[in-house]
Amino acid sequence: MSAESNAGISPAKRILTRADLDEVLDSQDKVSDYFFATGEPVRANVQNKNVTVLDRSIDESEIRQIVYVLGDEASGLYDSIMSDPHPRDRSYTTRTTKTRYRVVIVRTAGRKQARVRVVMRRLENQPWPLSALRIPPGLLDAIRSDKPGLIMVLGATGSGKTSLLSGLLRVIVEDDSRSCHLVTIEDPVEYLYNDVAAETAVLSPIEIGEGCASFQDGLRASLRMHPTHILVGEIRDAETAATCIAAARSGHMVCATMHTSSIAEMFSRWSDFFPESAKKRAISDLSTVIDYAVYQTLESNESGFGPVQESLDFTQFKRHRFVGEMEKNIDDIYGTVHQLVEEAGIPHKRDWASLNPQKAIELEEGYRS
Repeated sequence: MSAESNAGISPAKRILTRADLDEVLDSQDKVSDYFFATGEPVRANVQNKNVTVLDRSIDESEIRQIVYVLGDEASGLYDSIMSDPHPRDRSYTTRTTKTRYRVVIVRTAGRKQARVRVVMRRLENQPWPLSALRIPPGLLDAIRSDKPGLIMVLGATGSGKTSLLSGLLRVIVEDDSRSCHLVTIEDPVEYLYNDVAAETAVLSPIEIGEGCASFQDGLRASLRMHPTHILVGEIRDAETAATCIAAARSGHMVCATMHTSSIAEMFSRWSDFFPESAKKRAISDLSTVIDYAVYQTLESNESGFGPVQESLDFTQFKRHRFVGEMEKNIDDIYGTVHQLVEEAGIPHKRDWASLNPQKAIELEEGYRS
């Protein structure tokens, strides 16, 4: 980890009040996450690099106070976490800048004893404008299409999946020539579209734990709300996957995310949600409705820092032939989709090479030597 520290926060600073916590959270620009734990400095992830924000170890009394503030001043939360070790999810908004955070509080193992760790992920209030995003070829056309279907954005936590989708959905909700109804099902709700939405747009953000019990529960409810577009924050299980298929087939544009490391892995993981007897049907169903998939990472490159993408536009294939190909190759679905990306899409390595031409040349020369 980097030893770089922020000069604006004195090592003597103690985090004992909400104002103290807000001061620390407001200290970094372009931050994605803050990390707090007993016996460690406060660190932040800034453009994929961990930097030290408060250059001293914080003690248990400070962690107790941080948990107290994050728990809406529920004094027993810290002791409850220590005695009942399942993660607690919270949301938090600073009073100073009104910045929102998704919070996870968890008990972790220490060298001598268990301790509490707090991770706070920064959430943006407004969806990103297209000018701030990299949009692979054909993706904007897919989201603007009035046809029902499924758009998948893939990647690890913190790779900008929801940010990319927010920019695409912003195009829909700010278009006053449309009469859209956007339902978002998230854990928690990350972007708020109210300030950019046209008067003709209807917005229904649903938060897991507040408006519904699960993604599947929220998705089922959304189908009774006459939506035009549905955002599913994450597909984690067979029930949510199957309901996404049903929503796309019943006339809705569904946008969803999954944690995978490639487009090919999305297909193999999708089939893994289901028992062996249902895998072929699951792949067939996905092949029937998917319109576009993009896998994204955030990396430093020769011109700065930003997304590297892998993408495939499935609308270029004749649907019945594509579905048949997927069903025929069910035993090697990963290899089949990997080959499709290589031949008809933009592989991640090719996009990386386009952003790092000098490094790509050096690597190629290294292979030849």
